Amino acid sequence: MISLNEPNISKKDIKSVIKTLNDNWVSSSGPIVNMFEKKICKYSSVKNAVAFVNATSALQIALKLIGTNNKTEIIVPTVTFVAPVNAIIYNSGSPIFMDVDKYFNIDLNKTLEFLDKKTKFKNGYTINKKTGKKILAIIIVHVWGNAVFLDDIKKICKRKNIKIIEDASESLGTKYKLGKFKNHMTGTVGDIGIYSFNGNKIITGGNGGVLVTNNSKIAKKAKYLSSQAIDDSDFYIHKKIGYNFRLSSLNAALCISQLSNLNNFLKKKKSIYNEYKKKLINNLNFRLVEPPLYANNNHWMNVVIVRKGKLKSLIERMKKKRIQARAMWLPNHLQKPYRKYETYKISFANYLKNTALCIPSSTNLSALNINKVLSALKND
Repeated sequence: MISLNEPNISKKDIKSVIKTLNDNWVSSSGPIVNMFEKKICKYSSVKNAVAFVNATSALQIALKLIGTNNKTEIIVPTVTFVAPVNAIIYNSGSPIFMDVDKYFNIDLNKTLEFLDKKTKFKNGYTINKKTGKKILAIIIVHVWGNAVFLDDIKKICKRKNIKIIEDASESLGTKYKLGKFKNHMTGTVGDIGIYSFNGNKIITGGNGGVLVTNNSKIAKKAKYLSSQAIDDSDFYIHKKIGYNFRLSSLNAALCISQLSNLNNFLKKKKSIYNEYKKKLINNLNFRLVEPPLYANNNHWMNVVIVRKGKLKSLIERMKKKRIQARAMWLPNHLQKPYRKYETYKISFANYLKNTALCIPSSTNLSALNINKVLSALKND
């Protein structure tokens, strides 16, 4: 089977995990997790990083720290893995679903239009005219590794007292090359950023997530809550309800080793993207989704737009050829648990769900297997 996005584990990675086992560091305590946090700070040029068992738990704590509750709402794109939407619900908040643009990212024009026409500013908060609830934040998801251009929305959110939480789970290594935030990594522009180290990400710890922020108070609270909110470790005193969300040393050891190879993975991802682009450029049945020009992309996932009505049969045919391919996620405003929540002018997302195909993008994808994928596509 040619996998969609499998981990690339080296002998060095294995040795790193074995050393951690031999040193008897297996839980979330000890130097390994702290070392990983420091290395993420250095790589992404942020002041603080807090390691979590996964990115979903990091999102949950991020939303809790900004005050999400049943009287608040969070703007989120409908096209994203369900994790950020679930994190809103875990905190009793309500999502407002936005449409997406040609990069599969939140449609900022519609978002700004919604803020202009459907909200008011009162007593220091942006209020949804329809529900009367505070809009606390926008979750910016950098889908497939494509950076969202944040120059305008950042300025407006500051004026309207709306926090920006960046779900950069898929975009580790993506860096802006134009605009106000030139040379900034995705995940470092908003108030809080989140990275994922799940098994299918560009680097992996098997599990793992990191919350990054330049706000030391937020980082301190995040670490406190994720560590069961222990106020006195000698007598086990807890003044707040905490969570068992810290990353283990075993996962952190693998993350550290993988992080040292990230630049090589980025080069390989770009090479795979360029090969797909070169071979599909004259194909009338498929269009490779190109990244925005204002950022250097990590090319985490390659996606093609297929002819409407062909998606299901194409996935089945590729399965028979032992090639893993899948549609994008069903837009979240159409998911059964979330149909009751507010949406705003969603149209393009509905088109993409019937035409977007994710194709193999692993960093260990060989030239032979790239050609097999391309051959399967061209046979349509």
